[in-house]
Amino acid sequence: MHGLTGGSALAVGAAATIARAGWLLPQLVVGYVAQHRARRMPFYVIGAFGRAICLAALAGLLWLGAGLSGDAVVAVFFVVWTLYAFVGGIVAVPYNDIVARSVPSDRRSRLLAVRFFGGGVLALLVAAAAHQILAALPFHAGYAAVLLLGAMLLLASALCFVSAGEPAVPGTVLDAPPGFGAFLRAGFAVMRDDRRFQLFLIAQWLGGTAAMALPFYVLQATSAGPAAAILLGAQTAGALLSNPLWGWWGDKLGKTSLLAVVAMLGIVPPSLTLAWIAAGGSWPDAAALPWFILVFGLLGAAGNGATIAQLGYLMEVSPNERRPAYSGYFNALIAPTTLLPTLAAALAEATSYTAVFAASAAASLLQVAAVGRLHGVEIGRSRPLFRWRRWVARSWLLSRCRYRLHGIRLEGRARDEIWYFAFGANMHDTSFLERRGMRPLKWRVGRVRGYRLRFNLDGRPKGRAAPANLCADPAAEVWGVLYRIRRRDLVRLDSTEGVPGRRYRHLWVEAEDSDGNPARAVTFIADGNPIDGNPSLRYLTLMRDGARAHGLPEDWVRFLENVKAAT
Repeated sequence: MHGLTGGSALAVGAAATIARAGWLLPQLVVGYVAQHRARRMPFYVIGAFGRAICLAALAGLLWLGAGLSGDAVVAVFFVVWTLYAFVGGIVAVPYNDIVARSVPSDRRSRLLAVRFFGGGVLALLVAAAAHQILAALPFHAGYAAVLLLGAMLLLASALCFVSAGEPAVPGTVLDAPPGFGAFLRAGFAVMRDDRRFQLFLIAQWLGGTAAMALPFYVLQATSAGPAAAILLGAQTAGALLSNPLWGWWGDKLGKTSLLAVVAMLGIVPPSLTLAWIAAGGSWPDAAALPWFILVFGLLGAAGNGATIAQLGYLMEVSPNERRPAYSGYFNALIAPTTLLPTLAAALAEATSYTAVFAASAAASLLQVAAVGRLHGVEIGRSRPLFRWRRWVARSWLLSRCRYRLHGIRLEGRARDEIWYFAFGANMHDTSFLERRGMRPLKWRVGRVRGYRLRFNLDGRPKGRAAPANLCADPAAEVWGVLYRIRRRDLVRLDSTEGVPGRRYRHLWVEAEDSDGNPARAVTFIADGNPIDGNPSLRYLTLMRDGARAHGLPEDWVRFLENVKAAT
């Protein structure tokens, strides 16, 4: 675009804005339409193959453009470029949904890391090839060849993804879906009621505010001496080298933990840049290159980690049955952050680069606080004691002492294996593996006779949440998942459930698996309210999805589907 328009900065900026806006804006509509379809792969096909075709059309335009009017070429280029951007925006919603349904939660971060690592290496190879092509061919022919190469790679990527297929969509697809207005009202309800979604969105807004300084790092650094090419190379290296760490971190330590560490890392680059500015030239010129190589390496690592964390957590926070809708809501609400670099430019013009980097550092600090609050909501923290419980749970000896203080004897040895019966949200991997940090040795479908499932506990927010509980009933039975864990794992699980305490307590039951084999198991029970409440939609979705994922009987899944969620 720079070459086509004779160096117009306005045209370059317009092309970048169209690319970003085109990626985000269609997703709300796509989320609405895809939410009510039995298959989401057709939407991916439209977007993925459509953008490959558009890129090939741009290549053809440039190839023929050498003999056409420059203004005509620019006008047609913007038309096709806009179509490319908006067609490409269709891809994200079905991609997130299909990947989340195909890949277990504890492998998604590594999948994304491998994807970005492979894409980064391929980008370096393509950049080297593009350099040779542009050096060997005239302007129009050279860029046409580069765009055609990009179209071929997009086509290959789409063919690979489509060939993998998609699993069945969970839940029931409505024959007469609600209108778009009802879809938007449901989105406002999500913003009002889903505290995790609220805090995640706030954290990403703050992350976008911190990222508004990105264009100004190059300007600040090159004014100090280092060449831009070296710095961008350091940024690419930081992104590639950090990929394995982010993939491991997200899968082993949790998506929220990855959000937190990446947010904390994001504080460092603006802080280092502010330190350089504050030095005011008192440091030797030779220090500029290693200093800003470090800054750009950290920018690459933080940026790549933020992308992996955002995609992974969005898949995590979105209920399986409503993931297209959640993706649409999220990307529509995050779209305005694309304008923040413009505001940063205005701030830099009115004051200085120092103000931009200071605002970036402040936004990163606030993002850390928002993610910390998100973590508190996820673990159900209502008072600081819960954090101490987790530390005490790391020691079998300290745990014995603490249980004694509550009049409970901690039996057996730390390595002894026992069965744990999950009947609520812990049936879902997101809750049991991610939030609780459990690593069961094995699992089975199980049931417990003589008890009835109830929702008679007070959750948060009060009146709009009611966690699951058990109540003695000789004529009833409860289905769930039997996890084989060690006693030390049960102590860690207790610390996340507030045991020992005033709410849940252990209940040993005689369970049996789906083949009728007996298994003595421990579960949780509490003294509930006389009248049942309604669980939150998110909690109920975890139960339903966990029941389906572990193969619980269809009758039990239908029973859970008929439980009314809080409104």
